[in-house]
Amino acid sequence: MRVLAFVSEFPRFHGAHRSFLQLLRGLPGRGVDVVVAFPAEGLATRLYREAGLAVEVLPSRGVQTQFGKDMLRWSKARKAAVYARDVLPFSSEILTLARRLDVDLIHTMTVRSTLALGPLPRLAGLPVVTHLRGLLTPYGALERAALTVGSTRIVCVAEAVRDCLPSYARSRARVVYNAVDADSVRGFEAGPARRAALGAGEDDVLLAIIGSVGPDKGHHQLLAALARVAPPPRGRLHLVVVGAAADPAYEALLRTRAEALPHVAVHFVGYTENPFAYHAAADVLVVPSITREVFTEGGHTFRAASGEGLPRTALEAMYLGRPVVAYDMAGVAEAVEHGRTGLLVREHDQDGLAGALSALVGDAGRRRRLGEAGRAVVRARFGPEATLDGIVGVYAECR
Repeated sequence: MRVLAFVSEFPRFHGAHRSFLQLLRGLPGRGVDVVVAFPAEGLATRLYREAGLAVEVLPSRGVQTQFGKDMLRWSKARKAAVYARDVLPFSSEILTLARRLDVDLIHTMTVRSTLALGPLPRLAGLPVVTHLRGLLTPYGALERAALTVGSTRIVCVAEAVRDCLPSYARSRARVVYNAVDADSVRGFEAGPARRAALGAGEDDVLLAIIGSVGPDKGHHQLLAALARVAPPPRGRLHLVVVGAAADPAYEALLRTRAEALPHVAVHFVGYTENPFAYHAAADVLVVPSITREVFTEGGHTFRAASGEGLPRTALEAMYLGRPVVAYDMAGVAEAVEHGRTGLLVREHDQDGLAGALSALVGDAGRRRRLGEAGRAVVRARFGPEATLDGIVGVYAECR
């Protein structure tokens, strides 16, 4: 079998890429030949190529090279014009490439990739598998309909993600969890050096929030909660923020809030190709992602519309034996069991978040017990063989 994997998100490399790249690298061992198509050169294009995958670039000057959730708020008329001008011609190019490569199906990395792919491969009879990595909160009725019509099968990363689909689409959805293994967290050995560089000592407690920096990831709620979290008994409290911010106004808001926390050393380290060192350096990973919120501060209005599913960063932290404190949203509870592998808090409950963090900041033994239990769960339930079995099974249904 030959599969054309299509990735529209080329400029950056984030959790969805790590999951998809790990999957694609494992497929040849199951008799699946893989070629990856991108609409342009970028960081992701380079890293997929460096991983040894065959890469095709179909240069696009249209919407496929643009990113930002603001496009989802365009008017229907503007979307229709862009669809005719950009998506349909690119869809024709993808179909031509698929025929030249003689592929059996197309597997898109995300909903955005399926929308950028356009309808022509599916209309031509080529099966399309969409990887749905999170809730459909950011998408309107038009995009949801296009996802359903444009997909032969929909791979959901959690039961909660499948449940967010329209009822008529669930029959073609299959749940396949992402995988984490030792190879996928290479670089974690640098954790002690990262911790030392942040100035976090043995008696200090280092919290980490790892991922893209935006309102839907809940950084602002975490910083608000930290105002009510006391330092550890014999050390200092640290927070490391790992990830790139797309909105300068939001980043400025976070820095202002951080400056108002004199008892917390907040470190903004930006994007890194090795976030695993920060997982290993940290004592606790915090995942305060939120489904939806609109708030105004400092003359700016910020909107959160989460596409979170089952955050890969939580699985990575658990694999490395770090406890997770998270809002109970989307599929988080399918990996993080409250009181056993981490602590779950009702979404938007900043007092509850502060309480959960306080409970772990002051109790190293509990942090260790939760981390060890989480490591056992991830290594037992979220291994690569189960993921490959699930994906190959989905491919078989499409033939």
